[in-house]
Amino acid sequence: MTEFTLVLPLLILILSAILDFGLAFSQYLTLQTAVQESLSQAEIGASDSQIVSTFTTNLKGPLTAGASVTVSPGAPRYPGSGVTVTGNYTYRPVLLEIVGIDTIPMQYSLTGDVQ
Repeated sequence: MTEFTLVLPLLILILSAILDFGLAFSQYLTLQTAVQESLSQAEIGASDSQIVSTFTTNLKGPLTAGASVTVSPGAPRYPGSGVTVTGNYTYRPVLLEIVGIDTIPMQYSLTGDVQ
């Protein structure tokens, strides 16, 4: 029983790290999907407000409150010109604050050509 008592805090820390990594990875994939969908809208000539709307409708869970998107260059965009969509989010770990990890910045950027 003494061994279990000594090892339990380490096991809890490892499990919390696995949990936080899984949550962070899930949110990064959601951010990636939202940026991909927004870029597809930008490539067909959508306005900046339509691109931002596409980005926000593809977000789920905690990303809906803290994520942001930038589109460059701004409108107007002409066929053949490049367009870059960048999504940003700051992930706040649930349990890793114990070891001093307060935030994990996430950024995903894609570039395409306007049709």
